[in-house]
Amino acid sequence: MIKIKPYYDHPAHKKIFDRYLYLAALVLPFPPEAVIGDEKLTVDGKEITTETVLQERLQHCKTQLGKKSKKYKDALAAYSINSKLKGGAELFDQEQLLAAKVIQEASPELYEYLYETDDKSISPADVPPMKKEHVRRLLTVPMNNLDNDLKKIGQIDGETIKTINKDTYRRTKSDELQDFVFRYESFSKRDQTFQLLKDMDVNVCPYCNRIYTVTLTEKGHRSRPQFDHYLSKSKYPYFAISLLNLIPCCGLCNQAKSNKEDQILYPYFEEMGTDVMFRTKAENGLTYLTGCPSAEDEFSIELEETDSITPELLEKVQKSKDVFHLTQLYNEHKDYVLYLYRKRYMFSDEYLQMICDSFPEIAGKFDELKGLLYLMDLEKEQWG
Repeated sequence: MIKIKPYYDHPAHKKIFDRYLYLAALVLPFPPEAVIGDEKLTVDGKEITTETVLQERLQHCKTQLGKKSKKYKDALAAYSINSKLKGGAELFDQEQLLAAKVIQEASPELYEYLYETDDKSISPADVPPMKKEHVRRLLTVPMNNLDNDLKKIGQIDGETIKTINKDTYRRTKSDELQDFVFRYESFSKRDQTFQLLKDMDVNVCPYCNRIYTVTLTEKGHRSRPQFDHYLSKSKYPYFAISLLNLIPCCGLCNQAKSNKEDQILYPYFEEMGTDVMFRTKAENGLTYLTGCPSAEDEFSIELEETDSITPELLEKVQKSKDVFHLTQLYNEHKDYVLYLYRKRYMFSDEYLQMICDSFPEIAGKFDELKGLLYLMDLEKEQWG
């Protein structure tokens, strides 16, 4: 497992951050100023402000009049919200009111975290002002550095059960938050999400470091990696679109992790690095050390840790190895390991040093030549 850069350490940090805030403001049923604040964003050369987003939201809501799903209409009835609308502005207000009521029902702690609740004169039919600094923190907080208020919210469980004209409305609270507030499905399908992944430039899955995760954005040829939610969106739906909860990864690793809550390595801040290495272990002979193509049964590939590894890191490494089946996956690449051994057998370190000494202008430094031979970077900063 390798480390990837969080947005604030990324060379394209402003580009990533501006695009992400714009995307979040388009998806969340919150006032744009609660997400963007007073900042002026630049996205694809265009200036984006709260007014820009508001007009875009209102135009979108106008196109959605009369097209809302039965699930949405049932929720309106369950929360006693007026469903009669005259225009896009009223639909946007309706979405914000439904979001506030769903949050309050699902988690009073989350409601108090996001909304100003001190003013008791606010009508139940109105949405309280939002705490802008808390909205921003929710969207950008590292998952390994949650403050006490966010920790207090915890997992979302239980069901919402209400009666609608003698019928029963029954939804899990997590599903309601995902459908009507932290709308990851809408987030994941937008063109800006493809561009965001392109900006993040994570080209190899950080979990397995073996499958390419490049993003293609040309029309008709679009493809992108999946987003894993480091904290499961089913258990922590309020982090469903939080930037540092989204890990670009391959489909195999995303499926393997699913909603597991094991304490695995957190790629934005943790990695195996040089503390843990894949090594070959002789099982049935030593011919494989020469790179013989028929020697796959002679060895296995295992993860080994150094003596300097901390107990905390070792525990996370072991859980990551189990969750992502890393040992089993890498044992599927014995043919490539034999290819590397064959190169090593044919081109010893002494031979490479001789080439460097004889042709310094062409061969360059020893490590550079060795990296060229094995088609990989030997410097840890370049892994992936």
